[in-house]
Amino acid sequence: MPYALVDQIRMYYEIEGSGSPLVLIPGMGSSLDVWAPSFRHALSRKNRILLLDNRGTGRSDAPDSEYSVPMMAQDLSELMDKVGIERGHIMGLSLGAMIAQELALNHPHKVASLILCSTHCGVKHYIPFPQVDDTDDRKDSSDAYEDSIIRRMYPREFIENHPDQIKDIIDRETRYTPPAHIFERIYQ
Repeated sequence: MPYALVDQIRMYYEIEGSGSPLVLIPGMGSSLDVWAPSFRHALSRKNRILLLDNRGTGRSDAPDSEYSVPMMAQDLSELMDKVGIERGHIMGLSLGAMIAQELALNHPHKVASLILCSTHCGVKHYIPFPQVDDTDDRKDSSDAYEDSIIRRMYPREFIENHPDQIKDIIDRETRYTPPAHIFERIYQ
């Protein structure tokens, strides 16, 4: 398993394909498994893809300290150095896109282009999701993920008509769910 020592933490990453460098940054609480295998395979045909687990998520270390978007952008910059990517196309999802924006601001020489998905420019300007009824007492993390994320991200018709795809998404997304205290630290 590939790890790199970045700012005194072990950061998990994978590299797939060859060609133009493309960095895929997952969203809050997500591991690199958020990216579907078919998506990764399609991109890796023409790109050298760097996938990573941000600090506190997946298989990367989760130090007992405060977390910030600038800190995670610095982690990414150092990881890119460690794996030999001087400049790449940077794609971020949600929190990953906030990290990508921060990387572009602080290390513009490393960014060939930005692909920002489902994001915003920071907590001070954030408009939260409408509240979902969380009165269900289910404790299973996949059920909680479906209730809190899937219902907000996908139309009801898609959820009802594609149960196998929804199950795959939930399985990948909940495989390495970080502890709640990690979520609390990320936006501070």
